[in-house]
Amino acid sequence: MKEYLQGIRLEVAQRLLSEGKTPKEAAAAVGFQNAGQLQKLLEEAE
Repeated sequence: MKEYLQGIRLEVAQRLLSEGKTPKEAAAAVGFQNAGQLQKLLEEAE
């Protein structure tokens, strides 16, 4: 379940980034501690 929810958060963050939000804004919107954590997870998901 945890992996599923993290996947949803990543999808939403990717959508926000594609809409022009900054990495910091996208990370905050989906509950990541910082943009670096989000970037690391996005790279791992590729």
